[in-house]
Amino acid sequence: MRPPTAGSPRPAQPTTGSPAIPLHTFEGIDLHFQGLKHVSNRGPVKQRWTELCLITVRFCLLLTAVYALLPIGMALAFFGVQLAVFGVCMDASFVRLPAHEPAGPQLSLLRRNKAP
Repeated sequence: MRPPTAGSPRPAQPTTGSPAIPLHTFEGIDLHFQGLKHVSNRGPVKQRWTELCLITVRFCLLLTAVYALLPIGMALAFFGVQLAVFGVCMDASFVRLPAHEPAGPQLSLLRRNKAP
């Protein structure tokens, strides 16, 4: 077992994907927040006003439809589940689990592999 580095504590770096799944649920909230923060910064953003309009229209239509069709408690639960599923799907698509790595030698179609 390797000792943790000085800049990153061990609990923040799980060795398998299962302990990190609860953290993935919060990633949906963070991705929405980071997107709004990026568009609202003063830095150069291509088609800033188009993005802001589309984000505003999406939030307004979604909030109106959900709150018009569902009671308040169910609407809040809907948004919570939607953000959690979005975070898990987006974050898990980039996770590389060590349990899913092949144990044998890697075969490449672009390089000539010598037979063992």
